[in-house]
Amino acid sequence: MLTFSLMVIVFLLILVFAFFNGLHDIPNIIAAMIASGSMKAKQAVILALIWEIIAPLAGGSMVAKAIVSLVRFDEMQSIVGKESILLVLGSAVSAAIIWNFITWRWGIPSSSSHALCGGLLGASLVCVRRLSIIRWGIAGFNPFALKGFAGVAAALFISPFLGFIAGFVVCKFMRFLLLRATPKANEKLKKAQWITASGLAFAHGTNAAQKFMGLSALVLVTGGAISDFRIGFGIKFACGLALCMGAFSGGWRIIKTVGTGIFRLRPEHGFDSQLASSLIICGNSFIGGPVSSTHVVSSTIMGVGTAVRQKAVRWKKVFEIILAWFITLPMTFILGGLLYWIFHLGFRILDFGF
Repeated sequence: MLTFSLMVIVFLLILVFAFFNGLHDIPNIIAAMIASGSMKAKQAVILALIWEIIAPLAGGSMVAKAIVSLVRFDEMQSIVGKESILLVLGSAVSAAIIWNFITWRWGIPSSSSHALCGGLLGASLVCVRRLSIIRWGIAGFNPFALKGFAGVAAALFISPFLGFIAGFVVCKFMRFLLLRATPKANEKLKKAQWITASGLAFAHGTNAAQKFMGLSALVLVTGGAISDFRIGFGIKFACGLALCMGAFSGGWRIIKTVGTGIFRLRPEHGFDSQLASSLIICGNSFIGGPVSSTHVVSSTIMGVGTAVRQKAVRWKKVFEIILAWFITLPMTFILGGLLYWIFHLGFRILDFGF
């Protein structure tokens, strides 16, 4: 009974996390098209929602498998039992939800992926107290075939730099193509953003939703609801729906930060940023690299702004965003470990068999 109850609670927490991810991340997806005047807010949200629902159903599961490979859960179960694994997952997701809420409240585009990884690492280490419980991916280190924490960390930390470079290169190339263009080109670029925005929303859905899908499947396997790790239609649909419900609930502070706080976007710049972001996120989804769409979108806008005019970039705001990037992982690491300790202590006091 305890295992089933924990399974249900943690599964619901994952859906809440997906909701907050939609609240937190989808504003990043639609910020460029709104700020550049290509779409009205409602049009942008509806377009994003359509592709965010389609993407989890059509995407693969490489990212989902990468996330659950961070921790040796099979070894953890033999040491502490399946209830403790569910408690670890619940603590990690709770830490990510709390951090997402804090950064959303302040309008800071931080990373849900970093928050989840930090929470998982902190809760797992406090639970088992063995460094070996984390699949670090360092043994037999191969920079071209990274696995475990090394692979996830590489995807998370390298993707913003790739986003900056992609934004810079795409912007320079487009400015060359539009060198002799008339002002009428802006109208065509606005229409073209419907395509790039769709691509970016699909890319985000394939990458972000897989994190929740992977965690959900792991919870159901641990709780005994399914016999092996597989991601069925029900899990995909539930995670996609939770993402979309979050998108409908707001996030306008983040839209303002991303759309105008870094660099004032025009139709050309919005197109450049969305195209560059789509390429980076889709590429990582294909190889199973869980990335932060928040980081990628923000960094491509920085790259586009630098390509146009370096002084036009609001570097003070950029510094604030980068600071949030760097503190997310350690803060959620501490929070995940602390929450596990509190939950575990509470269950012991209540004599629930921990």
